[in-house]
Amino acid sequence: MSTLFNLINPSDAYTFYAPDIKVAGMAAAIISSKYGASPVDGKGESSPVLLGWDDWMSKNGIDTEWVGANSLLIADALDSLLIGSPEQRKELDDILSSLPEAERLEWRANRQRELQTSANMIADRAYALAERLRQNVQSEGAAS
Repeated sequence: MSTLFNLINPSDAYTFYAPDIKVAGMAAAIISSKYGASPVDGKGESSPVLLGWDDWMSKNGIDTEWVGANSLLIADALDSLLIGSPEQRKELDDILSSLPEAERLEWRANRQRELQTSANMIADRAYALAERLRQNVQSEGAAS
């Protein structure tokens, strides 16, 4: 079961799903170590923002092996990132689920272009990173 998280960043509101704070935190950190993740419901731990990543990862047993083993979960979290507040998320999820699969990516990209105020292109970066993680997993699987 996934939890809804806020992407803590200095610009637009974003939410995304992850199974736990470790996956959510690493998704945020992969986008930028200046960002963080916190559960929308306020229950449970949040990840660091800007500082403290090394200690947090060590405390949570996150190393390169862990990241490799959880790459697809991190990719799914990155792909679930949407611009908008937590209060808007259910409506956004309903819209996405009502669209044919072929139209979902286009809708997501159009929404991003219309609403983002940051030049950082946070969601575009997240989606590209998700794709790269999936490609790495496929490459490793093909090499085995």
